[in-house]
Amino acid sequence: MSKMRQLPLYSAFALIPALFSLPSAYGENLEDCVVRLTSQVRFPNPIRPWTRANAIEGSGTGVHIGGGRILTNAHLVLYATEVDVLSRGGRERTETTVQFVDPESDLAILVAKDSDLLQKLPVMPIAGEDPKTQENVTVYGFPVGGDQLSVTQGVISRIEIANLGIGNFGKVLQVSAAINPGNSGGPGVVNGKMVGLVFSRLEEAENTGFLISSDEVKQFLKDIEDGKVEGKQGMETRLNLKSLENETMRKMLDVPAGTHGIVLTPDGGKPLRGGLKPFDVITHVGDFEIDDQGAGRLESGLRVPVFYLAHLVVKDGQIPMKVIRDGKEVKLSYPAVRSRDMLVQQLRGEELPYFVHGPLIFAPMVRDSIVLYTRVNPELLARNTPWITRAEETRAFPDEELVVVTAPLFKHRSMKGYDEVLGQVVARVNGVPIKNFRHLVEVLRDAKEPFLKVEFAESLSPVLVFDQKQIESITESILEDNGIAPGKRGSKDAMKIWNEKDNAKTGG
Repeated sequence: MSKMRQLPLYSAFALIPALFSLPSAYGENLEDCVVRLTSQVRFPNPIRPWTRANAIEGSGTGVHIGGGRILTNAHLVLYATEVDVLSRGGRERTETTVQFVDPESDLAILVAKDSDLLQKLPVMPIAGEDPKTQENVTVYGFPVGGDQLSVTQGVISRIEIANLGIGNFGKVLQVSAAINPGNSGGPGVVNGKMVGLVFSRLEEAENTGFLISSDEVKQFLKDIEDGKVEGKQGMETRLNLKSLENETMRKMLDVPAGTHGIVLTPDGGKPLRGGLKPFDVITHVGDFEIDDQGAGRLESGLRVPVFYLAHLVVKDGQIPMKVIRDGKEVKLSYPAVRSRDMLVQQLRGEELPYFVHGPLIFAPMVRDSIVLYTRVNPELLARNTPWITRAEETRAFPDEELVVVTAPLFKHRSMKGYDEVLGQVVARVNGVPIKNFRHLVEVLRDAKEPFLKVEFAESLSPVLVFDQKQIESITESILEDNGIAPGKRGSKDAMKIWNEKDNAKTGG
């Protein structure tokens, strides 16, 4: 199966697109909207969360959309410690900060730290509607291997819905223009307006790239108008939806002749939201009719999946639906969700919370760590770990989090006879069920029992027991032996919670 691939931060590619002359119809200033990005990115290190991974130097492209704001890809600037911008004709780099970043849509906004240089750039106009297939498209960018702006041309070969990141379905334009590493964040232009932003290319083919459509860009810009990134509302993508093409299935469900839809089949007894029941046949999402493969058509004629349609019809946090149940039509309001409502989250640029207590390092479970945990401790895959069995569930309550041991156990005599618990989910501490990371730190802080007992959620897991009177001295010894400063015992938020104990003692 062909795979779309986000363009990397750096590459050894030597093939560089030829520099094309810009058609005069586009105007002389359009090139000046496009800027080159250079960055230093340092990702969190779950194994040593008080540090970050080694810096990765990257380069890419951005486009000025007005007010000194540079639009680019999130994957270029997520966890960037430095991002510099160089305009096409400029000789001086402009230091920028990441004002907004949304890995769901793979979009980000940069602003200058202390310069008005970017505000003087011409503004790239954004198209108000999708281009048509076979329309000519011009792609601007700074692919690796040269310093000058590259301009390549092709056609819009396909418009479809694809996963942009973290379960977010968005509209994507496939183009035949040459796209290489470094082109990420560059605009695709039709008739003098940006129709999309480069974000990936097809691994197995040349001259096949993908743009995030201007529709997605406009939705992102609308989302950040209130000063924060919230993401799209829509349906849970974990719903077990199946085709209604089988005639026997249609007879069993008493679906009227000529009625089409998608079947919600049982999925191991997982709870459903919004009044949905197993074997409901979803026939409409809003006013969109759903076919037997679970898709509907936009006014443009584009056929799109039900999950994409859902976010188009959200009103006041609800998604109107019609289903066939026991041969009758039932109207429902499905409560919309965001990816931020999911139990297992993905890092979005924030600091990785952690806390060291004795030989254990605790942290909230994040998707980014799954590969690491399964590589180091592969037996977890067969032990019903909640971050697999509940990976696609929404939170059972608003602040629910899974808390894991995020690093191998520190070597210490207090661990004698205990098994490695890397990646395991903390179920209880001294019998108290753990709700989230903050709650864990509070329970550890306030524990008064003679012993500290830590239990895990996975099957066949050990129970770790420590002497409560010795736990602080053990922690101090471990921090010193591993060259960790006392102030780095936990992340800032964790230490603030932990130190509330001292404030309470002093009346602070």
